[in-house]
Amino acid sequence: MKNIWDTVPARNSMELRHTQRWRTIIVVYSLFLLGFGAGAATPVSAQPVAVDLRLTAQNFNISQSSSLRLVVRIDNDLVRTAVIGDRSSLFRISAGRQVTTRLDVTDIGNGSTLVKQVAHLDIPVSRTPQSAGGNFTLIVPTTTSVRRDALSIGPSGIFPITVQIILNKDLVGQLTTFINVFDPGVPYPKMPVSIAVSVTSPPTLQPNGRTVVSDGSRTQLKRLADLLEVNAAPFSVQVQPELLDGLARSNATGDGDLLARLRRRFQFHNLLSTTYVSFDPSSAQRGSMTSEFVDQLRRGEDIIDINNGDAVPSRTTWLSRTTVDADGASLLRDFGVHSLVLLPQAAAPLGTLDNYARAYRIVSPSQGTSNAVALFISDPTYAQELSGTHENPVLDAYRIAAELLAERTEIIRANGDPTTRLTVLSTNTGDVQDPTIMGRLAIALDHAPQLVLQALSDARAIGDDATSIDLPRTTRVDVVATRDALATLLNEIRSTSTMLSAESPQPAAWSLLVAAASCDTLSSDEFDRYVVGIRSQLRNVRTSIKVPESLTFTLTGRESNLRLQLRNTASQPLSVIVELVSAKLQFPTGSQSVTIPADSTFDLVVPVVARANWTFPIEVVLHTPDGTTQVGRRIQFSARVSALAGLGQLVTGAAVLILIAWWAAHVRRKRREDSKGKHPAVR
Repeated sequence: MKNIWDTVPARNSMELRHTQRWRTIIVVYSLFLLGFGAGAATPVSAQPVAVDLRLTAQNFNISQSSSLRLVVRIDNDLVRTAVIGDRSSLFRISAGRQVTTRLDVTDIGNGSTLVKQVAHLDIPVSRTPQSAGGNFTLIVPTTTSVRRDALSIGPSGIFPITVQIILNKDLVGQLTTFINVFDPGVPYPKMPVSIAVSVTSPPTLQPNGRTVVSDGSRTQLKRLADLLEVNAAPFSVQVQPELLDGLARSNATGDGDLLARLRRRFQFHNLLSTTYVSFDPSSAQRGSMTSEFVDQLRRGEDIIDINNGDAVPSRTTWLSRTTVDADGASLLRDFGVHSLVLLPQAAAPLGTLDNYARAYRIVSPSQGTSNAVALFISDPTYAQELSGTHENPVLDAYRIAAELLAERTEIIRANGDPTTRLTVLSTNTGDVQDPTIMGRLAIALDHAPQLVLQALSDARAIGDDATSIDLPRTTRVDVVATRDALATLLNEIRSTSTMLSAESPQPAAWSLLVAAASCDTLSSDEFDRYVVGIRSQLRNVRTSIKVPESLTFTLTGRESNLRLQLRNTASQPLSVIVELVSAKLQFPTGSQSVTIPADSTFDLVVPVVARANWTFPIEVVLHTPDGTTQVGRRIQFSARVSALAGLGQLVTGAAVLILIAWWAAHVRRKRREDSKGKHPAVR
């Protein structure tokens, strides 16, 4: 078989160099045809791109006439080798015209609008620093004038920057990013931007008392830790407290280290309060379950406070994944919430709003303007851009940063005040789907002099000109459906807990299970499993006290002592009330409260007063120390009274003598009467 290069003539050194160039081009284009892909940023009219060029890093914010640093990568080893091996290969960095609208940025970013290049600078690949991972670092001097050794860019604003790979004058790869050029001597009015993150999960505490942190929840927390460790702050973070509590209880490898990572970073960010598990405030308000909501909120704040270092959790802002209606807003206001922030999926029932960078006012019939709750909604367009997976997350991050700056420019051109606006950024669901894009975006925003990265709890109060908005009634869940069952469980827990010592951890564990069972995302079957699991644990404690069955006691006197042996099979001491019931026996001491040591027996001595000789049934009934719950089932045994002493015997003997005397007199009288009837005189 002929070598592919045999088809290319090579007679002298010049032709040989020409052949090498063609070989390189053929390799690159062959790789493209075999599926190595094309650069996503290539305009429709450009030549096919064979080199998949990725942006690894850049300085998004640069001052006038400073250097632009771009780090790009060619992942494929063969393609990278082909580019490096061609002496004609070069990077062409081009600057386009300033963009001033958000739409312009998105159109250039998705390739629907061509970049109008106004200047470019070529850097040979051979003179570009390279790393072992396939990264090329481009240091590009910029200038506001015209120079051959620098890239000419305008004095300030958002500019598109295109990086192209040129081989033998042919375009084989490119990408387009954006930069923010600013004047360090100008005081810019800063537009606030908040990045909101919400991580939730089903309860980690299982009905049987075990802790199971799902792989999905663990992945979310790892992404959150990665995000919080970037050099930008503050993020506004809401983590379901039960999930943090579960991570602390978990014995799984790595969970302790993950929790430590989160704790180290939480204190530098805005950690928002929420209920221990998902508990709908709107349904709680309508169902008069304020006390249950308070318990959930208190538990949640306790967990957040434990994990938040020296920082104080914020209760003034409520971040919600689910729709909150006017009833819910009223309940939240009563607990000190000033601002309600809805993530895009929670705001969907509101439809499309005309402006997501402004605050609205929630006013219910029971509220006045002065105590209305402010409503902020995460911008759904940005949320869509931040959600999902990204082929080039670094590139997308800087495009979104450019959109925000362009949006600020639009506000100023419309005679608006950007400092009074607040743009909330999040994914559609609030979780961290790609920490790279969110982290790079946060750094870009944090360093932009025209913007300020702000905590949601620091949002400005709404003004009198804020537009009122009606929140539609929510029908997602009815927390009242489980109220009675949970109330019954709590009563049973309180009663069973009186059997335990004050040091026992079980009452707190049972209470925690009830709190987990209150999660409004549980299905009816899942809820039933919690109820069954909790009651099973309570029953196991109560049935740990054993009483012998089918026993017969012999009492030899009117007053005697009955010895009853109780056994405790539990690993902790248990207390019960013992009550004996019999129709013919009296128990002067009444019910007795006893504490039986762990895994041992206890002989209970019960004074008994018998009223007659016979064998009589006795029932033994055990109750919890508060007397409200029966412990185990009733046990019946027999007591045989064989002799009575003292006055009882005297009375019994006298009764027998009287009976004998009466019988003897009756017999004599009968005989006399019979004798009179047989006398001769009466015949």
